Amino acid sequence: MNFATIEISKADEKKITAIINRANDMELFAGEWHALDARMSLVAAHSAEALNLDRLLKSDDDSFIHDLYGIDDHVDHETGKLRDCFLPRCG
Repeated sequence: MNFATIEISKADEKKITAIINRANDMELFAGEWHALDARMSLVAAHSAEALNLDRLLKSDDDSFIHDLYGIDDHVDHETGKLRDCFLPRCG
């Protein structure tokens, strides 16, 4: 998947930025996992799976963490599809 060619709406881009900002405020980025990694995973998954970004952004902390880490762990960056039967709660 070429991330330079993925197109998402401006509204979805703002929602993804808000999700990344929330994760940053929660201090979820540590070690080798960075905001850019999470952003790329969200964009890839959203382009293929049409995530409910509003639900993710407004979810409780446990569901937010579950989905953000799960999407990053299970997204196939070639196709954007989620592997291993992972289902985000915001799906």
